[in-house]
Amino acid sequence: MGKSYTTHVEDRHGCLWVILPDSIDMDNYLQIEERILPELEKSPKDVALDFSHTKALFSSGIGLVVRLNKQIADKKQKIYLVNIERKIKEGLENVGLDMAFPMYPTEEDFLKNRKKD
Repeated sequence: MGKSYTTHVEDRHGCLWVILPDSIDMDNYLQIEERILPELEKSPKDVALDFSHTKALFSSGIGLVVRLNKQIADKKQKIYLVNIERKIKEGLENVGLDMAFPMYPTEEDFLKNRKKD
């Protein structure tokens, strides 16, 4: 089975909900960014990056998340990382990004904690 480059964007839970592909790397991070940015321009709102299908996050993918966070913060919105599996969470923690982004292991955890905001 080949690599999935699909990035799906929808409105869910009052956020721009971005379902990311199985791998985020130097081969596809630009396509992902090009898919998300026009949606941010159309409807600025909080963004949830859904990692439920993502099994690999390379440095270019981490850079993508950091750039998106800057653009979203410039619009006074928030970014959330949702459905993060342990391996990806550990990778983000290793580079100190666990303090920069709210991360939730499940969509249910995200909903429960977002209501407190």
